Amino acid sequence: MAQRTPPEAIARDAVSIALRQRRIRLVGIGLAIVTLGCTSIWSHRNAPPDPSKWEGMPVVVDRVIDGDTIVISGDGFNHERLRLRGIDAPEVAHPEHEHDDHFGPEARRYLEDRLTKARDAGKPITLKFDGTERRDRYDRILGYVYLGDSDCINVDLVRDGMAYVDRRFKSMLQSTLEQDETNARTKGIGVWQDLKPEDMPEWRQRWLAKLNRVPAK
Repeated sequence: MAQRTPPEAIARDAVSIALRQRRIRLVGIGLAIVTLGCTSIWSHRNAPPDPSKWEGMPVVVDRVIDGDTIVISGDGFNHERLRLRGIDAPEVAHPEHEHDDHFGPEARRYLEDRLTKARDAGKPITLKFDGTERRDRYDRILGYVYLGDSDCINVDLVRDGMAYVDRRFKSMLQSTLEQDETNARTKGIGVWQDLKPEDMPEWRQRWLAKLNRVPAK
């Protein structure tokens, strides 16, 4: 006949198992706290710098990516991507975008030309910001680029038909940008030349559909 385990031994085993499980839980909690702390420290140390201190400082344009995105360097920072706030220029071909959009290459050349001429003329290229949102979800700087004291390239791009007003996000220059876009569209210049509804960014097509408007031709 099999020998029965005494109740005292069963009790001791149960306590031992419970203590072991408790230790395992405590170790797991401790590891989680350490991991969270290390992640927080790493995130803080590797967070992109706040660009607010660069407002008004002269910057150097390293390259132009497309009609609304450039790479800049300045005092204390190098090769930061900057997205021109308040506007949306047509895309140019890149790995995630197979083809040039309507007037994409022209918008890119326009921006390159304006920045090059400003540099050659000795005009300082500076940044201004809008509110507290100075980076987008891709960590690109969000701002306005000025050539000299008062010439905002964001506004010029829309005025000369090289970009749309980005109505997905509000900006401090919204009313100026919208008025300049209306003028460019009325004149049929730049991107508005031979524009088909399907040529526009998807967000703008949805915006027009919501307004129940027929896109300008």
